[in-house]
Amino acid sequence: MVGDNRQDVEAARAAGLRAIVVSYGYSHGPVAELGADAVIDVFAELPALCGVR
Repeated sequence: MVGDNRQDVEAARAAGLRAIVVSYGYSHGPVAELGADAVIDVFAELPALCGVR
């Protein structure tokens, strides 16, 4: 799941999914502290994280 705040990370975890957050968006604090599996700056980074070439 891709999101931009703590609730998105929590929803991903509750659903048993990996959590990826974008480095921009709604978060009120540093996204690196949200506990996601990865932080991306642009959506073009997403395929590599999903194992897509």
